[in-house]
Amino acid sequence: AAGPYVLGDAQNIVKTPPASGGVIRRVMPLLLMLVLVTLFALLKQIFFASPATFHGLMQDWMAGFFLLFGVLKVINLKKFALMYQGYDVAAKRFPWWGYLYPFLEVGLGLLFLFGAALVFANVATVALMGLGMIGIYKKIHSEGEVQCACLGGFFNVPVTWFTFAENGLMVVMAVW
Repeated sequence: AAGPYVLGDAQNIVKTPPASGGVIRRVMPLLLMLVLVTLFALLKQIFFASPATFHGLMQDWMAGFFLLFGVLKVINLKKFALMYQGYDVAAKRFPWWGYLYPFLEVGLGLLFLFGAALVFANVATVALMGLGMIGIYKKIHSEGEVQCACLGGFFNVPVTWFTFAENGLMVVMAVW
């Protein structure tokens, strides 16, 4: 079981009754992680950037996001990969994608952190997050609810418009 969800075979995630509370309460772990990423980016810009810039803040935010979220997925890799197949279009077709994806996130996080190969990192971010948005959009418009694999399956966070917007924000920052 993963929160109120029972993992079936890799292609199906069986829905059980959703957790109580409004959407904000249910995505609170995700919100708290995003606040942590924002604090990381702000503090890095304040104490280590010379001069601090908005562009640098976005780069540091993306570094913190990919590192934190990627590491959570790597720690719980098998569970993440199974959950991810419940809504990601690539992972549904190619199950190995769910095992590779977290390492790509960590790699992107390191590139953003060290300011290396930023053109590649931004293009890869647009591709990964854009592809993710397709699956999230489809899941939002389908029947039932599935747990978001975004936090490695450690928290019961549903796939919602908030999840879609989070990926969209990453695409916007990468294009900026």
